[in-house]
Amino acid sequence: MEQRDKWAEKRVHKRAYIRFPVECRGKSYWQCVEAHDISAGGLFLVTDKIEPPQTKLEIIFTFHKRLIHSEAQVVWSRSKPAKDESG
Repeated sequence: MEQRDKWAEKRVHKRAYIRFPVECRGKSYWQCVEAHDISAGGLFLVTDKIEPPQTKLEIIFTFHKRLIHSEAQVVWSRSKPAKDESG
């Protein structure tokens, strides 16, 4: 079973596996990152700057021609890609 399938079993909200750019701002940094999926419960962001869980962020992106500006919170993070994850 693929890792993505294992995670899907635990998810409350169905994910759309699409990639799009996101502007991400923290207390002491700003970076353009890439979202790898989206759902009603959140985004999966691929970043160079790893923030610990509970960190507050500001995110800005365009989705279906609408500018979305939102506050967010890191729920989990990892410093290395999963073995089956291609970036």
